[in-house]
Amino acid sequence: MTRLRISAQDIAALGDQIAHAQDYMQSRAVRAAAAPFPDYGFLDAGGEAYRRVLGDFEEQRISVGSEMLRLRDRSRSASGAYLDVEALNRDTLRP
Repeated sequence: MTRLRISAQDIAALGDQIAHAQDYMQSRAVRAAAAPFPDYGFLDAGGEAYRRVLGDFEEQRISVGSEMLRLRDRSRSASGAYLDVEALNRDTLRP
């Protein structure tokens, strides 16, 4: 039988890594938004379509980023609950 050992710190660290990934996505989006609008040599031919695609992408990035922060918060809560469950298990196994 396979056994997994997971500590409360591991669960909290997972949340921190998720938050780090979200921070990276946000920093890249801010950097891209600050760049001048690229026309790729087509002037206004595809400008509106390009802006729509970027807008849709940004909307999804914000949504995914919010979910990632919720996962971070839940993993932090879970790490405390994990310690409580471990303590209960330890107490029930003692003679």
